Amino acid sequence: MIKLNFYKNKVQGHKNFGKVYARAKNNDPVEIEGLAKHIHQHGSPYTKDVIVGVLSKVASCVRELVLDGTPVKIADLCIFTPAVTTCPANDVEHFTLTRATRAGDGTYSGGNVVSVRMHCRTTGEAKQKAMTEDADLGYTSLAEKIKAGSQVTLKAFTPSAPTRRPWSSLMTFRNLSWLASNLYWRSSPLPRTVTVHFTVSPTASSSMRSLRSFSLMDAG
Repeated sequence: MIKLNFYKNKVQGHKNFGKVYARAKNNDPVEIEGLAKHIHQHGSPYTKDVIVGVLSKVASCVRELVLDGTPVKIADLCIFTPAVTTCPANDVEHFTLTRATRAGDGTYSGGNVVSVRMHCRTTGEAKQKAMTEDADLGYTSLAEKIKAGSQVTLKAFTPSAPTRRPWSSLMTFRNLSWLASNLYWRSSPLPRTVTVHFTVSPTASSSMRSLRSFSLMDAG
């Protein structure tokens, strides 16, 4: 069962300021040894030590394949793919594969490769729709007390937002709406009018169009 705790949005100026949300309370993570024990208890013919060895090898081999540019799909779990973030060069001749160094003001120097990472995208029974249908939800003991009328000060809740990336990264219309709302409530002392100019990639899908470039203009 996934148990939920209550939180309150305390972000001044946010459209849902003062409203209550619920978030999942995570238990302590299960590491490879614990996962191997869980698999063994499900009637696996293999010993716990053998399962630990296989899982450890899976982790290292997935990393090795992804670093080789090869996505790895584990059915009903995840598709692991490589991803590279770069900062712009003036032209192709000046682009290098040297790792970039980030300065305190957010600018990069020394090269064009900002980071290399592994993306994990759910697949099959691990996708959002299937997980939503199959999840057994409940309340934590604290949440049950609050539901029963106990006077408890709720913890602050910050609405989720996309991970901050260099401006050269692709953005989506969904992220753009988040950007605009944040520019609105973060403005001081009064909200400013912000105009957003962008161009759309001609190869973008209709459901999630990628923004190739955009600029912001403060109108007041």
